[in-house]
Amino acid sequence: MSSNAFQWSSVRSTPAEGRTFSRSLGPAEHSFFYDRILNGTADIIWHYTLEVTDPAQGSLLFGEQNVARAWATVKQHYPLLASRMEPQADGSIKFYVEERALSQHKQDELTVRTVRSADTAATVIRDGIRDKPTEASHIMTRVFVFARADKPGTYEVLFQAAHAISDGISGATLARTFFDVLSSPPIQAPALEKRLAMAVPSNVLNPSLKMSLARQRWRRAIGKVTFFNMRKRLA
Repeated sequence: MSSNAFQWSSVRSTPAEGRTFSRSLGPAEHSFFYDRILNGTADIIWHYTLEVTDPAQGSLLFGEQNVARAWATVKQHYPLLASRMEPQADGSIKFYVEERALSQHKQDELTVRTVRSADTAATVIRDGIRDKPTEASHIMTRVFVFARADKPGTYEVLFQAAHAISDGISGATLARTFFDVLSSPPIQAPALEKRLAMAVPSNVLNPSLKMSLARQRWRRAIGKVTFFNMRKRLA
């Protein structure tokens, strides 16, 4: 597949949905797609417990309106969180990102409510990993914010994301960004094209792909000779 297929392009624009961008999935993303929809084994869940010293302030900070605002802002900075993956007639799979999806939330994408205890968070994790792993495979990322009735001022926050767009390290970035935006005044959304330009598959980042096939072969040959020479000297 040409490397151009992994670059984002505008596929349509409507007054209702705004612009829609698309690109093909890379090899690793392609594998995670099938793991997710068939086995439910390609999702990651991060769980955070937060306590605020002033319960009254917490109800404002973790209120549904503020949480919805913060999550929309996070999606505008990381648009793959609001993307969808669709199989194509030629057997390939593509990402689609709609501008509208960055500011509006799908059903079951965002859950904000009061729960009796931390057991509810444990149930969400158990359902997402073991009992109902494919139930929400049509939603790329989900957020749960639970205010605990048994401990006022304590909140259980969970993020569930498809492995095709996330990994263990990115979860820390996602949480840090979300909590920072949640506790900050509204900020201006970045240009969508610039954010998408950074969301390319890992195989595209290989610098040797910019070389001709002949130069790639020479590079591999030189690297192999250098490796064996170094190993001989160390033996």
